[in-house]
Amino acid sequence: LNWSGAATWKCVLRVPGTGETSQAMGPTKRDAQEAATRDFVIRLQAAGVMIKGIKDRAASGPSWAIAAAPVGGAGAVPGIVPPAKRPRLDGEADGAGGQPLGRVIHTEMTQLLQLLRAGKAEEALELAEEKLDGCPRAMSVKQLSQLMTAIGVCSREAAVLSFFDGLAALELVDFPNPPAAAYFWRFGRWSVREFLAEGKACQEQAAGMIPQALERNGTCIAHMTIGPGRLEYQLQLTPTAGQMPPGHSFQMGDWIFLTAPHTGQVRLHSENGGPVSYEAEVLSYLPAPQVGIVVKVIAENAAAAQQLVGKTCRIDRAANHVTFQRQVNALLVLCTAPGELDWLSLALLAAEEEGGMEKVA
Repeated sequence: LNWSGAATWKCVLRVPGTGETSQAMGPTKRDAQEAATRDFVIRLQAAGVMIKGIKDRAASGPSWAIAAAPVGGAGAVPGIVPPAKRPRLDGEADGAGGQPLGRVIHTEMTQLLQLLRAGKAEEALELAEEKLDGCPRAMSVKQLSQLMTAIGVCSREAAVLSFFDGLAALELVDFPNPPAAAYFWRFGRWSVREFLAEGKACQEQAAGMIPQALERNGTCIAHMTIGPGRLEYQLQLTPTAGQMPPGHSFQMGDWIFLTAPHTGQVRLHSENGGPVSYEAEVLSYLPAPQVGIVVKVIAENAAAAQQLVGKTCRIDRAANHVTFQRQVNALLVLCTAPGELDWLSLALLAAEEEGGMEKVA
């Protein structure tokens, strides 16, 4: 702050590292300072920069980490909050991992996760609009990433994108700042669309090629027997040939299509009342001397899963959920707590705000 004048005081507020300045005049130092700060904040808000109340002055930092000095030593002062560095307000948890400011939504989150995993994005949107309307910033970015990675392969793309559009319209997610929100939503949607497109392509390939050819490619096991698992949604699958086919590429954590009986058509959605394939996740291999795998089936209820016991089935590789999860987790880190990659986060998010690249340069 640069002061000058006699009867009238002039305050010039400059932003280190940028060309941003604000100036105002007043009969006292305090009046001039308040006017300059107010003018600066108004211009920043008009440009879309998030303004929060910061009680303590930021001693030093880059240009996006400015906090104005307290006026008269009391009260919160407006300031600019950097990505993932917004200080916690009283009673507020970290938006990257803890529950953000607002009501606790653990129950609603559990219900949303179950609906999305079962491919019921329309019902998930109805639940969010009914239960979470009027709850801004009640969902952390980490919870949003969990919803994204819970999407079932059988989900319809339009319904899934409408669900996330609904969350954005409800302003549920507690993003650190507008650039982080824009970046996460844009690339998160791309990752979701890529994941669903891959799942559809895998289903079409499984339906259009003979199982023996798919087995040679390592993406199918054409004939297995279903046995009960330890838990209600778990099943044990053993190859009828007595051993797993050579060259198969199934690993723990893979998402698969389970089609019963093994002669059935692999399909994600019912056609003319015909049965559909189940989604499942490979949990583990059976311990020696047993041969086979343990899977968790995504079904309407436990009884539906246990009705498969004793039948034959085939399994086919679905979309690569491991890669999809890594993509969403990378977005979460960049937009909330980049740590040593703070410089990369700033460079990427700068493209989401006006004049951001000039500030980074």
